[in-house]
Amino acid sequence: MITSLLRAAALSIPGHAGVDPATIAARSLCASGAMVLLLGGMDPDKIRIVSRWKSNTMFCYLYAHALPLIQENSRIMFHGGHCSLVTRHDRTV
Repeated sequence: MITSLLRAAALSIPGHAGVDPATIAARSLCASGAMVLLLGGMDPDKIRIVSRWKSNTMFCYLYAHALPLIQENSRIMFHGGHCSLVTRHDRTV
């Protein structure tokens, strides 16, 4: 019933928001909810508990949506601080 309601709602949106209503299913709500929590900064362990996942399975569902999580990583790494390479000659034994 929930899947039917979700598909009907998608059909009511002009252009279906770029989503094929036939691909919508109620089970996607779990992954969508987990993604929103993850993007909101919730600890992945807490998401696993709330969603009753016993492993890292949630990341199998979320991999396609990882860009928002990693898009700032290069900027953070670049501006995060000064790093230098320690060579064998720089070390004191």
